[in-house]
Amino acid sequence: MGFYNADRFVRKDVLKGIRVGSVFLDNLMLTHFTFEAGAVVPPHAHPHEQITFLVSGEMEFTFKGETKRIGPGEGCAIPPGETHSVRAITDAVVIDCWHPVREDYIVK
Repeated sequence: MGFYNADRFVRKDVLKGIRVGSVFLDNLMLTHFTFEAGAVVPPHAHPHEQITFLVSGEMEFTFKGETKRIGPGEGCAIPPGETHSVRAITDAVVIDCWHPVREDYIVK
């Protein structure tokens, strides 16, 4: 894909109040999410490694039975198969890295 600009990503809705755009290679993906305040990702697990980085806003993240309020510069590293969930307290921007690529987050 080469150079990219997240402001120009084609985006899609993934859940109510949550939109995603992405850039990816064969084995690695970066997603750029926007969350509206109150948007929720319910408890789930997946076979992907995930590293989440909160760029702006505040979120409540639940992982391994612990719920933590996170702010800009904070995040979570999630191994495959681990249940987690998130709730946007304010509007928020999140960057996630994935291995392998999440086909469901490819936006064409």
